[in-house]
Amino acid sequence: MKRSTRIALVVLVGFLLVVGVAAGALAHSLRDQGMVIVRVEGDGDRISLNIPGALVATALNFAPGALWDEIDDQIPRDEIRPYMKIARTALNELAALPDVVLVTVRDEDESVRVEKRNGAMIVMVNSDDERVFVSVPMGMVQTIVSAFDRKVLAI
Repeated sequence: MKRSTRIALVVLVGFLLVVGVAAGALAHSLRDQGMVIVRVEGDGDRISLNIPGALVATALNFAPGALWDEIDDQIPRDEIRPYMKIARTALNELAALPDVVLVTVRDEDESVRVEKRNGAMIVMVNSDDERVFVSVPMGMVQTIVSAFDRKVLAI
């Protein structure tokens, strides 16, 4: 085998290895971040969004400072900071739980249900004129809390 052929094969194998590792990393990220699903039905309108969690995580990293400043203006930073460790611990414990209904509230014309199912936090609201379904993977919830901690609560 010629020297140039061997070099070409080594480059090709190296390229395929890099592509394989990148594809594996992407698949791992997509699996961990899952899909954020939002469905709203009401007044004859229907909205359905299926957003890859990895896209949301990337968007959080590139969100403009004005967004974080607005959140910072609305949330009393000094009051929340002591509870962030508790929130992270609670999220880790919640992620380890099996599927469970956390909250169910019903009255005569509305019901709200919050549950952990298939690795996602799910909120369902049903009323006479509207239905809302939101599913956020636990990994994505943890990513959002970490981004909030980093961007808003950072000193």
